[in-house]
Amino acid sequence: MDKRQILFMFFLVTISGFLGGLVSEKIFSSSIVLAEKVETAEIISAEGFHLVDKSGGLRGAFIIGTDGNPKIHLLDEIGLFRMTLSLDDEGTP
Repeated sequence: MDKRQILFMFFLVTISGFLGGLVSEKIFSSSIVLAEKVETAEIISAEGFHLVDKSGGLRGAFIIGTDGNPKIHLLDEIGLFRMTLSLDDEGTP
């Protein structure tokens, strides 16, 4: 192949790729969905938060313990405590 044939092939491949992308976008694209604006609270106050999985099983908790200190608990899929992060009476983790 001479230089002119190589440039022609490069041009042909580039145009084919561009046109193929346009056609596939029209065939496989879904309609555009815009998110609705949702008002958010600046502060959320609660005595605790529970994190649950799709079946409703407890997987985590952010609570205030009976001693008045904050605690974070992480549980496995069968409900066993796997990690707890809390503060002692002096405020040390």
